[in-house]
Amino acid sequence: MTTRISALAYPAAALSLASLAWTTWSLVDLLGTGPIGLTVAAGADIIWASVILAEARGLHIAGRRWAVPAVGWAALLVVAALLAWHGLDRDSAAMAIAGPFLPLGAKGIWALALADMRDPAALTPEQEAEIHGVMRHAEYAARIAAAERALLDRRTDAAIDHIRAEARALLARDEADFEIRLERLGKEADLARRTPLAISAPPERVRESAGFEQAATEAINAIGEHEHGAREHPANTPNTNAPSPNRIREQIANKATTSTNTDREQPSVITLVREHVARTANNTDAVRAVMAARPDANKDSVAAAVRRERRRTDSRDGYA
Repeated sequence: MTTRISALAYPAAALSLASLAWTTWSLVDLLGTGPIGLTVAAGADIIWASVILAEARGLHIAGRRWAVPAVGWAALLVVAALLAWHGLDRDSAAMAIAGPFLPLGAKGIWALALADMRDPAALTPEQEAEIHGVMRHAEYAARIAAAERALLDRRTDAAIDHIRAEARALLARDEADFEIRLERLGKEADLARRTPLAISAPPERVRESAGFEQAATEAINAIGEHEHGAREHPANTPNTNAPSPNRIREQIANKATTSTNTDREQPSVITLVREHVARTANNTDAVRAVMAARPDANKDSVAAAVRRERRRTDSRDGYA
């Protein structure tokens, strides 16, 4: 590496110009003034100048510092040989000796000038090669890290796209379910509005009537027995076993009250249907439980009541 221009660079440049001029004339005179001579002369001049510039810049070939000077000396020897051949072709010993001397002298002066311009504290080629190796490794590691980050970014983008696609599919499925649920609720409401109402007497009133009819039947039987006993016994013979009319009325009233109270203690079918629909998951279990509690109920009526209560419960939960 050079840091300043040496004083030897000026005479080396002058000798180089003179050498280029001499080399060009000699090659054109040796090979002729045609295209071949001009081409060879120009090529020699270009090689000569390029080698000098490469040595001034301190270029290395494959990490070897001596490679560029070796190329320069090899090109110089070829040019010197051509100049000597030109002198011999002219039958001039002076030209054969002086001709190669000019480029050889310029090459020597340039070698001195470059050595003078080189920094003594500059790194050796081995040290520079080591530094360049570290720089290459750092650049390699940086590019590897950048490639890995780019790959990770692409994988992350792909995963995000997949998640978004799944979310869109789930949202579409939920919307479809919601629309189906709304349509189903609307149809159930239409069916409920179109179903005729079944008006029947309350179960408690039916049980009370049945208890009263039973008590009345017993009263009639008791009164018949009393009258039959009165006919069989004479008036002068009192029937001590026959109850009095007041006693019969009291027993009839107690019987009717007791029968009514006993029937009222049993839960109604509607109450049982509501309880077992809330407890069970399907209508069959609810019907079976209601019939077990009230075996005297109509199974078809119980099943219809369970279905209506189930629809009402589902509709209420759906709107909630």
